[in-house]
Amino acid sequence: MGGLGYNGWGFGASRREALRNEMRDLSRQRFAPRMTLRCDGPWRGVACLLLAVLALGRWQEVSACTVPVFRYGLERWRADDYEIFIYHRGELAAKDKAVADWLTEQAGDEETPWNARVYVIDVDTEMERYERQVWEAQVKAKASLPWMVVRYPYPARVMADLWAGPVSMEVAKRLPMSPARGELAKRILQGHSAVWMLLQIGDAAKDEAAAACLRRELKAIQAELTLPPDDPNVESGVPTAPGDPIPVVFSVLEVSRKDPAEEMLVRMLLRLEPDLAELSEPMAFPIFGRGRVLFPLVGKGINAEMIGEASAFLAAPCSCVIKAQNPGVDLLMSVGWDRLIEQPVVSDAEFARIMGRAPAVPATTKPATTQGSVASAGEAGTTLESSPVFRSVAVTLGGILLVVAVLFLVLRSRSLHR
Repeated sequence: MGGLGYNGWGFGASRREALRNEMRDLSRQRFAPRMTLRCDGPWRGVACLLLAVLALGRWQEVSACTVPVFRYGLERWRADDYEIFIYHRGELAAKDKAVADWLTEQAGDEETPWNARVYVIDVDTEMERYERQVWEAQVKAKASLPWMVVRYPYPARVMADLWAGPVSMEVAKRLPMSPARGELAKRILQGHSAVWMLLQIGDAAKDEAAAACLRRELKAIQAELTLPPDDPNVESGVPTAPGDPIPVVFSVLEVSRKDPAEEMLVRMLLRLEPDLAELSEPMAFPIFGRGRVLFPLVGKGINAEMIGEASAFLAAPCSCVIKAQNPGVDLLMSVGWDRLIEQPVVSDAEFARIMGRAPAVPATTKPATTQGSVASAGEAGTTLESSPVFRSVAVTLGGILLVVAVLFLVLRSRSLHR
């Protein structure tokens, strides 16, 4: 594997360098739109004016966003949906129908929805192209009906199945949550900027060395990293006081590869790339927002330089571009993010509801938080008029009205001189 993961990201050299460059480019937030317009006659001034107005609107939108990536991801990036297919022929047996009904009900739960869509498909009926492709791949793998397949979100472009096998309620109930995912959600909702999930291999020396490096470097980064003051015009779901700097809090959550309670989570992480499961090295996955996981640092790649680069990306001003243009894959989780981030302080009852999806964190999954405080002041208030989005729309609409007025005057002037 040519030293895979020992000098940085857990991938080959070309992919690793591409990811590093992508994160650097996004963290720098450099936008230089290049447009060329050629037009003559009375329309030239109108067209140039329109371009100026649009550019002004874009500048307003970009310049107003000083929100770090980790916070913008929590507030604005809805977690992508996993796809759960249940293939069958004819009427489902009662126990299989119960699984399908339970999955559908849980995915649509208003209190604790999870980012998944459920499709129950009779193979004797006409299927959509993608549904048929998924089923044909299962047939090649000797699948037998009824059969359940869990796929990563389509935008993730992960080719492997997260899980495939007979329809099972036991498997279904392990999908949406686990102790570590509950702890992860709790920390993020308490204000942690990112949680570094350390996937242990069972080698005490390697695991502890990786954990010690993470704690040491994150503690230093957390103390040195400076962010711009919080913008009171940006809606906030993270507890901060108006005008105060956004707190930076990184923590480490250790999870054993061999923990049966985390089997689905471990699968989710190790199947992000085809050969991750083959590596017998500790892996560190930075996770932020609504459970968005960046690609891992592996083995000797867990070092000061790589930890610093990932942290710099997370703390950089958000480019406010389309989510799919940013690196990472969303975890499958059962958390009512939209509802909970609006609360200045999430109650113990809410955390109990989240953690209630799984038993208490076992000894093999021990939280190991780096030192650092989390702000607890109330969130900043906002008004429609002060919203950067409102300002951008207002400027653009005003510009369009101005263009229409100029166009009207030009046409009127031409008609008067005929």
